[in-house]
Amino acid sequence: MDGAGRLVFWCRYGDLLQSRRTGNHYDQSGNRYLTAEERARAAAAIAAQVLLIAQQERLAKQEAEQKAQRLAERLRSLGINPDEM
Repeated sequence: MDGAGRLVFWCRYGDLLQSRRTGNHYDQSGNRYLTAEERARAAAAIAAQVLLIAQQERLAKQEAEQKAQRLAERLRSLGINPDEM
């Protein structure tokens, strides 16, 4: 779920709190509000996605650093100092 999706989720959560006070379980468009269990599952799914994205970013960074290191080693083997480029 992207940032906009999370915003919609939390806005709907605010609407849900209001609906609990008024006894209405549907929004103005007729969509049912999430139950507490559904909100908990959605929050857990968001947290899992955040962790996965962080892991993917760390892996991509490590791969880029390894590639840069291999390039620097290759340049040195050709007599080129990559630090002076």
